[in-house]
Amino acid sequence: MRKLLAVLAGTLVLSNVIWAYLYLSQTPPDPKVSDEAEVKLYTLSGSGHRWDITGYKILISPDKIMRGEGKLTYKGEPGELRDSSYFEMTFRESTPAGGMEAVFSNEYRSDNGPVSILPNAERMGRIAGPYSDGEADKTKADYENTVLEVIWEDEQGQIQTEFVELNIDDEVIL
Repeated sequence: MRKLLAVLAGTLVLSNVIWAYLYLSQTPPDPKVSDEAEVKLYTLSGSGHRWDITGYKILISPDKIMRGEGKLTYKGEPGELRDSSYFEMTFRESTPAGGMEAVFSNEYRSDNGPVSILPNAERMGRIAGPYSDGEADKTKADYENTVLEVIWEDEQGQIQTEFVELNIDDEVIL
């Protein structure tokens, strides 16, 4: 019986030594190397003087990126935009080099009457495609620095511009 216990104890110690060696000899993962199958979803929002943006999404997969699906809301009186014939929204993100680049834009104009700004702002749409140059180098901080530029014609026919800084409200990584 003692011989059996000695063999079992020796086997247990030897297996623990082998597992400890295998565990400790592993190379730690490089934090700069991202998981190829990782998918990230950022949901952003922001508030300006005249405009609010909610639910703007940036979906990043291993081979493409999608932006859009947000809702833009005018804070003023709807009648102030009734006769407008021009509306534009442009989303800009910071680049790893420190600049800003336009990544998503919609423009609405009419020569024969008003454009329906409020319904168009609510249905922002989206754009999806493969990575552009430098896109793979972007970090969460670059997406956190997203700015929305809204240009519209007011009720007096004057062109107005507002910049709305967006913040990440939610982040999902799969």
